[in-house]
Amino acid sequence: MEDETVKVRAAIGGALLFVQLVERLLDASLWTAFRGESVPIAQELERAEKLERTETLGQLIYKLRQRVEIHPKMEQYLQTFLDNRNRLVHHLLDSRETELTQKEARQRLSDFCKEVTKSGMRLLKLFTAILIKWKLSLERDHSLDAETKAYLEEAEEWPTTIDQLFRIREKALPDLPRRKRRR
Repeated sequence: MEDETVKVRAAIGGALLFVQLVERLLDASLWTAFRGESVPIAQELERAEKLERTETLGQLIYKLRQRVEIHPKMEQYLQTFLDNRNRLVHHLLDSRETELTQKEARQRLSDFCKEVTKSGMRLLKLFTAILIKWKLSLERDHSLDAETKAYLEEAEEWPTTIDQLFRIREKALPDLPRRKRRR
């Protein structure tokens, strides 16, 4: 049983890692690809990198909604990922699933962590492809090597094209009053 418990704990750590990676890549996308017509200068990017990132996934998705129109299927996918992230980060210890002495609980927790990890990997692939396409839009020579072409094609596994999942708004929506974060 101890080996199974260690595997579940490793799955929890892996799921948390993928959540954090999605947060970082979404943040980078907001600074670059989802910025609109303006291109950040190197100093802005360096400053952004040095800032301590304290924004949560929910806050980043909120900013994304302000800057782009999100396809309804992607909106649902992001909301499900956010809900799962919140369950993993805030409510996992409150649930019976953390009773690692029970085989069924370990299995449910392991399955949940695999789902979060798989969703995180899918979002990482998507946001990486978006950044690649943004970079290409800035270059005169749009030639791609075979590996990058294959990566972009694989990232297009969504029910619609990447360009249709997110459409930059001509004018960002004004910030709306938000409820205060619980601590």
